[in-house]
Amino acid sequence: MKAAVGNMECSTAFPSRPLSRVVLTGSTHSDELGGVCLVREWLRQGDAPFLHQRSFGAQTLLANPRATKQNRRYLETDLNRCFTAEILSPPPSPSDHYEVVRAQELDAALGPKGNDCSVDFICDLHNTTSKMRSCLITAPDYLSMHTSVSTDPCRVISIKPEIPSFSLMSIAKHITLEIGPQPTGLIRSDICNMMRRLVGHVLDFIELFNQGQSVCLCICVGRSVCLCLHLSNFNCLCLCLCMTLSVCMSICPLLSSAVF
Repeated sequence: MKAAVGNMECSTAFPSRPLSRVVLTGSTHSDELGGVCLVREWLRQGDAPFLHQRSFGAQTLLANPRATKQNRRYLETDLNRCFTAEILSPPPSPSDHYEVVRAQELDAALGPKGNDCSVDFICDLHNTTSKMRSCLITAPDYLSMHTSVSTDPCRVISIKPEIPSFSLMSIAKHITLEIGPQPTGLIRSDICNMMRRLVGHVLDFIELFNQGQSVCLCICVGRSVCLCLHLSNFNCLCLCLCMTLSVCMSICPLLSSAVF
């Protein structure tokens, strides 16, 4: 189905049931400490209230716990490049790198990849040294998102569907938060807090989606964030996350075609 928003039109396929199995992953790159610190915090809290909505409770996991202990991006090979059929399909071997074994474990726990039994939604948490502030990375066949703000933009990157998928988030429907600048192996409180806020908005959106909202909403969260979305019978979504209350621009079909 298609729906017009302003002068633009978006067409997006959505599942026919609510999203209940939602997973937040940190340490896919273990020297990107925003996601590592947040997931560790939520794991320590156990049943963390932050993760709970009326219709679901998000689960958390550290994707690469061994590399996390050493504050290294990975031990032997990049975990976030291990989720291909060529790596996931063969039976385990004693000679496999740790990250290959871990990718197979994650695929078994969250997937299997490309199967209807996979979790409903993955939110993978990353940092970058780039001065890009907030960035949402997603697939155009699932979410159409466009964010815009005057002084603190939240960019959206759409992965081209014809590009082979190799990352953890490709196991299921997904969004990746990429936030910077933050040096590798270190933590910045402002960047970590920005990531926490965006995770909260993702969870809030999923809750509204599960409720089957069919009207345009503009929700002011505190004094710093404005969330706009349009849902129509689970078939059309437009989402705008604005980092200042003064600017709240309309929403799109996704325009970017950059590759992550």
